[in-house]
Amino acid sequence: MRCTKMSFALLCFILLSGCASSQTQAQYDKVGISSARSVRQALNDPDSFRVDAAWLVHGGKGDDPDTVWVCFKGRAKNEMGGYVTIIATAEGHTDSGKGVWTMISPLDGDRAKYIEEQCVPTPWIDVTAAVQVALKADREKEQDSK
Repeated sequence: MRCTKMSFALLCFILLSGCASSQTQAQYDKVGISSARSVRQALNDPDSFRVDAAWLVHGGKGDDPDTVWVCFKGRAKNEMGGYVTIIATAEGHTDSGKGVWTMISPLDGDRAKYIEEQCVPTPWIDVTAAVQVALKADREKEQDSK
């Protein structure tokens, strides 16, 4: 009987862990999408923003475990109409699902080094697919409304 109770407890723990991780991924996706939209609006040509990679790194301000850096590598048009590679970071909060644009830069200079330092720590959580799908849907929605 004791073995059965232990087995049941272990099974419940495994099932609850699985539910928690899928909910957490959804929260991560939500803050990644929110942050990508914030970065997109800060660009000269928001429609040109293409994300090649997006990931979250725990850190941000203070010791709040729900604060994350949302990091992006991609490309967008500059003032002259040419595409440039960019890296950007936003600070997000997984509890609220909101992300606030912090900084964007070409791949050179002190600001880019600072961004890369914030985005290097591991482990990181990949949100690339969710961000790409959301931004594509935003572009299509805007084109349909024109």
